[in-house]
Amino acid sequence: MWALVALAGLMVILAIGLNDRQQIAAAKKASGGTQTSGQAMAEALGHRSYMLLVIGFFVCGFHVAFVGSHLPAYISDKGIGLSLFGVTLSPTELGGWSIGMVGLFNIAGSVIWSGLGTRYQRKTLLTVLYLMRSVVFLAFVAAPLSAASVLAFAGALGFLWLGTVPLTNALVGIMFGRCIPPC
Repeated sequence: MWALVALAGLMVILAIGLNDRQQIAAAKKASGGTQTSGQAMAEALGHRSYMLLVIGFFVCGFHVAFVGSHLPAYISDKGIGLSLFGVTLSPTELGGWSIGMVGLFNIAGSVIWSGLGTRYQRKTLLTVLYLMRSVVFLAFVAAPLSAASVLAFAGALGFLWLGTVPLTNALVGIMFGRCIPPC
């Protein structure tokens, strides 16, 4: 417990050195930018597409937080374990493995969705991604709960997990321009 408090304190102390106000001000002055934060927010909130991205990112964040905090506990509460080839995983271990599967498949998914974003319309890909994520959730809830369904769900969700990030990042860059550091 104290180690976590000490680590958090160290992170706060180290973050003090990340103050880059002077660099931001210099870049703003060099580029002639006079837009205030309020004006930037008003511009962003005036874009219907931006509002849809915000809603989509909220849903994405909810999924990430919900699955990350509740999937392992759900598997453990239901007592779903796995015994395969002489290796036995307790329900708690299977919950940990499911999060690991999400992370593993997330790597491939992020790379693939990013690549698709260079060839196809990003807004269409985001729509497809969210629809696929909904189907995966519905299938998991509808299917009988087993170790196989847990691992299949984890792999499928991992593939769709953070593929939204490169697509959303590219769309925001198209809508509001890209930031070339320092910005």
